[in-house]
Amino acid sequence: MADESGLRADMKSDPALSGVRISITDRIANLTARARAEGTLRPDVTPEDIARLMTLQIYAAPTEPYPTAINRVLDLLLDGLRP
Repeated sequence: MADESGLRADMKSDPALSGVRISITDRIANLTARARAEGTLRPDVTPEDIARLMTLQIYAAPTEPYPTAINRVLDLLLDGLRP
């Protein structure tokens, strides 16, 4: 595995962000487990997969509110994850 450097390494080593990272990781794991239990998420999708998807850069058109762009991307991604 390649060494982490730059902004990512700084963010991972920042003690001020530790609690935030743990909280987000726990929430993603709980969300993933609930969705799998409900049958609304493919059984092979892991919390790590969801975290990877969360790192996507989301483009919003100049006339489009950013939350609208986020919701559209989430709708497309989540529909593609359903069994």
